[in-house]
Amino acid sequence: MTHATVLQLAKKDWDLWRNIVFLYAIGSIIGLVVLAYPSELAFYSGSVLMITALVASGIHLIMVSVINERKLKTLPLIMSLPITVKDYTSSKMLVNLLMFTVVWVAVVAGTIIVTLSRETIPNGLITIIVILTLEIFIAYCLILAVAMITESEGWTIATMVMCNLFLNLFLFMTAKIPAIGNHLTDSTAVWSPEALRLIAVELLMVAIILFATYYRQSKKTDFM
Repeated sequence: MTHATVLQLAKKDWDLWRNIVFLYAIGSIIGLVVLAYPSELAFYSGSVLMITALVASGIHLIMVSVINERKLKTLPLIMSLPITVKDYTSSKMLVNLLMFTVVWVAVVAGTIIVTLSRETIPNGLITIIVILTLEIFIAYCLILAVAMITESEGWTIATMVMCNLFLNLFLFMTAKIPAIGNHLTDSTAVWSPEALRLIAVELLMVAIILFATYYRQSKKTDFM
């Protein structure tokens, strides 16, 4: 694997799809503006808009940068280049993670800033904001893994649906944990041992999914 080749492939995808990143980043910023407005309706509307923009950005990027290459038969062009499967895998994982992380960081940082700056929003929500957005990051990594390994639109869409359904259940179950749910309305964020353990598990899951995906793909000897 050559780093120059990986970076060139990643730059190619970045140039092609960066407008998508900016579009969803703008959507997230609009959600933040709505969130900052001092009303309960604005808080929930802004939150829904930001989460929707975040989830949609991940799905959109995976579909256009991974699934469509085989669906639209542009993969043979990639195969004709002097690159290995490992080069291709590295570039796809790098550019997808980079593009999604741009939107993810904008949502997380923006939400925390708005929460800290508004007296009507309890800072206790910051803990569950971090936990929830990390769960969305896990879901994105899992969908990316399925898309890269199976190269199947059907399996990728099925994984998206399952992850979105689980997200609602996850939020409900997390809020029911006393060490987390009982502090949502506190004036300061409470990082209980339970919350920190959950965050550590989430970070570990991200690492495992990404490593397993890269390891599985690196064992391929061809693109088929």
